[in-house]
Amino acid sequence: MSMWHNNVGYVVLQQGRFADSVEWFSRAVKLDPTNRRAQGNLGAALRWLGDMEVGLKLKREVLESELRDLAAALRRDPRDAEAHRLRAGAFAQLGRLDEADESSVNAIEIDPGSPGAWLERVEVLVCRGAFDEARGALEEAVRLDPNRTETLTQQAWLAAVTEDPSFAGASISTAHEREPHDWQLWEGLGWSAAARCDWREAERWFRQRVETDRQRCCSAAWLGFAYHERGAHGDAVRMLDHAIKANPGCTEIPRLRQRLGSGERDAGRRPPTGARVDEAAF
Repeated sequence: MSMWHNNVGYVVLQQGRFADSVEWFSRAVKLDPTNRRAQGNLGAALRWLGDMEVGLKLKREVLESELRDLAAALRRDPRDAEAHRLRAGAFAQLGRLDEADESSVNAIEIDPGSPGAWLERVEVLVCRGAFDEARGALEEAVRLDPNRTETLTQQAWLAAVTEDPSFAGASISTAHEREPHDWQLWEGLGWSAAARCDWREAERWFRQRVETDRQRCCSAAWLGFAYHERGAHGDAVRMLDHAIKANPGCTEIPRLRQRLGSGERDAGRRPPTGARVDEAAF
């Protein structure tokens, strides 16, 4: 019943009825205080209503609670590769990149044949600005599972971040032809376009994704990039605010914030790299 209330709340949130969604998520949490998804969504709804302090506090509490559970899982089984992988993602969102780095390495050492572990490693390395290492990790993920949707989209993402369109590959367009309604591929096509500096095309794909789910923080941030590159600075600032409300731990937010602060002298160039989570966002 708790998850049902959460699901209704999420539909209401997508409709922009934030006050109503707070009621649904609050009921979900009351029914099951351990329902982290509802807690996280409640925090998002409060941020959309402008209560950033409480909304950010809930976001951090959810991540820290997840980390406690994962630490307990690792005490039971120190070689639980999935727990190490999930810890890496949570640490990265909290800006604790040293711990994220260690967890992602542990996941790979335990299960080097896991594409998911290598993809998590890519995200951590990009946050640290270690792009050559990130390429190597992504190449291993591609070797293990070249047709995996997450692998294709991560290729496109790294291509956009490093402004290397050749790295995105043509496979993502072929995959989209097979699965035209796969939202992950929409994001991948947006990143592929951004890597080519085709900001009109990038805007189209990222806007399509944000319109289907306002909580897609990465797409919101990159839609902000597209607006900025096309001279719509006000819309870019609006999308920065959108991304922060959706997920203040999104690793694309510092990148967009840096771009917006860099001035028009950088127009047409790639987004700044080496970004990490800005603790002030929490």
